Amino acid sequence: MYKLNYKISLNSYTRLNRYATSLNLPIQTVMRYILTKQIHCYMYTPELFNKNYLNCKPKDTYGTTDDYGAEKLPKSYSMEVTKYIYNYVQSIKRQYNNKTNVVINNLLHIGINDILSNFDIKFATPHKLLTANTKQYSIPLSAEFTGHLQNISCITGIKINQLISLIVGDYLIEHYTDYDNNIYMNPETGNYRYDVW
Repeated sequence: MYKLNYKISLNSYTRLNRYATSLNLPIQTVMRYILTKQIHCYMYTPELFNKNYLNCKPKDTYGTTDDYGAEKLPKSYSMEVTKYIYNYVQSIKRQYNNKTNVVINNLLHIGINDILSNFDIKFATPHKLLTANTKQYSIPLSAEFTGHLQNISCITGIKINQLISLIVGDYLIEHYTDYDNNIYMNPETGNYRYDVW
């Protein structure tokens, strides 16, 4: 494994943490996932990546001052990543002549903006739909899908169960209004019903 040392702004940390919490995953796992998605954009849609990267202003990763005048330091990470992620971060760093910290902040900023563009605060805590107890599911997958997940796990350094959570979470965030806008809770009974029109 390789290490990337960087700092992120408190605003970026808050947004990343919100996404990680909604999936019940560590923030570093979410960061690896976002970095991988942006690397794929860099590799397969370079024009889109270049446009997004050049429009992304380097994020201020210095401390901020709260309402009481106390300085809040940015979040520092020394995160282990796969050789795949490390090498592409270095490649982007050379191409854009940026420091590692700027590259990672830009990639995370672009990725989290893309993910959270469809993420409504109501999704994180809708009427007790999400509880403190985590549900475990056994998902039957074909050998082909299992092989693909194992390959992605090797590339990203993310465990297969966490990958499944991220993939399902991305789908739900992107499509939750397609379904949830028609789900209503009876406040007296706490039961849910689905209205079809």
